[in-house]
Amino acid sequence: MKSIIKSLILSSYSRVRPLLLQLETSYLSAVRKNWLQNNRYLTKDLSITEIRERTLSFVESMRTQTYPYGQYCYSNSTTKPVLYASCYAALIRHLYNDLDTLTESEKNTWCSYIQSFQCNDGLFRDPAIKNEIVETETWWGYHHLLPHVLMALTALGKKAEKRFLFLEKYKDKQFFKEYLANLNFGDRIAFTSNELHNLGTALQYARDFQNDKECQEPLDIMFGFLDKKAEQYDGLFGKHSDDDNSLSEAVQTGYHFLAALFL
Repeated sequence: MKSIIKSLILSSYSRVRPLLLQLETSYLSAVRKNWLQNNRYLTKDLSITEIRERTLSFVESMRTQTYPYGQYCYSNSTTKPVLYASCYAALIRHLYNDLDTLTESEKNTWCSYIQSFQCNDGLFRDPAIKNEIVETETWWGYHHLLPHVLMALTALGKKAEKRFLFLEKYKDKQFFKEYLANLNFGDRIAFTSNELHNLGTALQYARDFQNDKECQEPLDIMFGFLDKKAEQYDGLFGKHSDDDNSLSEAVQTGYHFLAALFL
């Protein structure tokens, strides 16, 4: 089934690729022009070495010096660390092979900080992002935070300590099929793709890293469901036109599904 959706996506991608490349080129050109006009530090082309150095320098500037290692602020305008920022820092440093410079003590301190947010149901809850929808909207909030945490822990060489008990309801075949059938694949398809991306990531992590083999059945159901949905569209999912915003949303939707399908 997964092969069907992959072939549909790849074939449709060949049709929309020229338009996407044109949009990307125009966008990047505008961004670069704006940065060169407004940022005195970007008055010349940068080598990859300079980009790496400046990126890591900025990341380091976000690390809080008054807290244990691995805690980062989200921006210059914030004063307290947040879990999202710590995850982004770990992932950026991983991409640049910079985590190898850490001592084991620094890695363990960093991971202990991340693990401290995990609750008994398996989700990681940072009070800094708490609001009225953080628990109920699974396309965002603590469910959205989870994949970032799992990637960060993996980059740092650790696993989530507690099992994902919040997944139990999705193991009920009838419940899960009804849940999928009621998802919005219309005007909120980008939200739906985020929701399924978060859920699919959690199910696959529990299966592969926590040896929860019961997660395979809901994954099979979800992939079969997405196969059928892909046949209704052109591979990008959802009803979209050729305007920039519509195509952007279609691409966002696609990469959320692709990330889960290709794990």
